[in-house]
Amino acid sequence: MNKKTKIHLLFFISLALCIALITVYIIVGNKSNNINNQINKPQPQQSERVPSTTQQPSILNKQPSGVDLTQEKTKGIAKIDSDPKDADVYINDLAYKSPLTLSLDAGEYDFWIIKPGYEVYQSVIVIEPGQTTELNIKLNPRQDSDPPEGAP
Repeated sequence: MNKKTKIHLLFFISLALCIALITVYIIVGNKSNNINNQINKPQPQQSERVPSTTQQPSILNKQPSGVDLTQEKTKGIAKIDSDPKDADVYINDLAYKSPLTLSLDAGEYDFWIIKPGYEVYQSVIVIEPGQTTELNIKLNPRQDSDPPEGAP
């Protein structure tokens, strides 16, 4: 192997090691951010129960024939939208972006919508089996410039 080939080989090995280190840093950094988001999640200030509607979910109406919909009786649909859009939506410990539509097990869920520059919205949503819960939340601009204590 000549000197030029050895230099190229060392360069590519160094490049591969750098890529591997960056990948590990990104993965470990994301896990650390998820843990911090769960720890710093805002504490509820006032709970509000949001009743579900009696509509059948449109997603279930589009199932292919022959599908047994009785399995879906323990699940409900949550349709969540916010004004402004693209806000962070937290349902229990999971994070999403608005607008979104989710299939969830029936039950109660802690629910937050957070957008920088706006007041944090918090409530408890109730998902009923076989029904759709629709939330259209208008966020109020925050009057102060400091984020609320404990907000992610």
